[in-house]
Parts: sequence; C-alpha cells; structure tokens
Amino acid sequence: MQHYELIHIASHAQLGQVDGLLAHIKLADDDMLLDDIMQLRLHAALVVLAACEGGAGKVLAGDEILGLSRALLIAGTDAVLANLWSINDRSTLAILKPFYEAIGKGWDAATALAFAQRTLISEAYQAHDAILQSPLIWGGFTLMTCGSE
Repeated sequence: MQHYELIHIASHAQLGQVDGLLAHIKLADDDMLLDDIMQLRLHAALVVLAACEGGAGKVLAGDEILGLSRALLIAGTDAVLANLWSINDRSTLAILKPFYEAIGKGWDAATALAFAQRTLISEAYQAHDAILQSPLIWGGFTLMTCGSE
C-alpha cells in the first residue's frame, strides 16, 4: 500500500478471551484475523481503530503483548488510536470529532487525544451529561506508538 497519513477503521472488533491470536476486526464479508493484519503493508502515520477492545491486549509469556493495536504497528503504522474496552457510537463520535479537528490543525496525535478528552469532559459537564462525563467513556482511548510519536 502507498503511504497514508491516516487510516480510519470503524467496525466491530474482538480481542478473544481465551487466546489473543483469535483477535479480529469484523469486515462485511469475513473477519480479519490478527495474522492477516500483521501481514498488511500499511505505511500509515496513524490508524484510528474505532472498535471495541481495539486497544486491549493479551500478555503472553515473556511479557509480550498481543492485540489488534500491536498487529497494526507490526503492519507498518506509526501510531494507533484505539479503545481498551467496549464503546458505543455516541461516545466515539463525541471524542473523535474534537480529535480530528485537532489533527486537521496539524497537532500530533498524542496532543490531539488529550485535547479531545478534555473537550469531551468540558462539554459533558456544561451539558450536565452524566454519561459522557464518565471516565468509562473517554478514559479507554489510548494512543500506541512505535516510539517515534
């Protein structure tokens, strides 16, 4: 694949409770398994994985972590924004809207994520929206990098 600045994947994903190797992203016609993801040649600056458990991982012997974010890094992306637990469309939109606004201004992904989380919290308090105020909504979004971010 050519070099892309940003790849956004909005889908269902699952880590696989028994074996991290069963982690997958659900596509329209089939599941993209961890092995399939690692074989991609992404050359992307940032992948946003808007999916449940996209940032979760299984700790293997030797303290290696296996998960979808790690597989995307192995596939060639510089950074992955993903959530550690289950999310819904409303909360995802509430955090990704300010995130993408910040990215559009040229901010790096880590600063954009911090800005998006603070924006979401502030707007939720102003609107008296107890659901969006919860750390369960904004706290699971993480940025994983290869160390260059």
